[in-house]
Amino acid sequence: MSEAFNPVATFIDAANEAVKTITEDVVKEQLARVGLSSLLVAASGPVAAIVVGHIMTPVIQAFLVQIDPIEQRLDTILKEPLQTGVQLARQAVNLHSSADIDKRLKESLFVSALESFERAHSYAEINKKYDESRRIRFNQALLAKAMGSASSALYWTAARAVLDQEYSETRQRLANLNDVRSLASKEIAYGGKGADVVDARKRIEEADPKTVKAYDYKWAEQYLRKHLKERAIYFFERSRKPVVETALAEFLSDVARARLTKIEAFLRFMTIEPDR
Repeated sequence: MSEAFNPVATFIDAANEAVKTITEDVVKEQLARVGLSSLLVAASGPVAAIVVGHIMTPVIQAFLVQIDPIEQRLDTILKEPLQTGVQLARQAVNLHSSADIDKRLKESLFVSALESFERAHSYAEINKKYDESRRIRFNQALLAKAMGSASSALYWTAARAVLDQEYSETRQRLANLNDVRSLASKEIAYGGKGADVVDARKRIEEADPKTVKAYDYKWAEQYLRKHLKERAIYFFERSRKPVVETALAEFLSDVARARLTKIEAFLRFMTIEPDR
């Protein structure tokens, strides 16, 4: 699969779309007050469970899109069980009847989907297709959670290692950025350059992320030199570096904190049992 798998972004996008249709007043009130990510991180169990119950199906559907092999160039031996699993899972999540016979059919479809994905996962692991392997595990965890299966813990344990590692790395990145910002801020604290930091921060925010490979100091300095010069704003050589470092560190710190909140939301989502 060509594009990198981002389970958190997929989850947040699907959840934000799903909550637009929620009708319970208590949930609407909570969402208006704290927003989706904060709600799933900090809200009381009953309220969070209501939200989980409402957004489960759209989240599953979004993850199934990520794993659907129809337009992907995959080996036949991997493509077949993946496609079968996706079809079975979609049939299950689209079955809404409360009749006992339909509930049994829904569970049977979920189980069959999990088994198909397990065959695909085994092949992906053997052939070191680790991105596909992770996609499969996240889908299995979501399906098992939706059907209330104890196996969801097993799938989730395997899948969450990816998020735990990113969470740890992001926290460390945030700590490093705070150190950079603290040191750079001291250099300009008495230099009257606070307005320049604000302006530099604004300029960085306006940059098109699609044209930037990585937000780092070298890129930021080159970008700001060009744009600040256009506005006839010049830094002394000794002050340019701390101003740019402070502005960039502030911006990246906000990005890192937002990412941590989203990861926390997904982790909490996977540990809350939805109202059934």
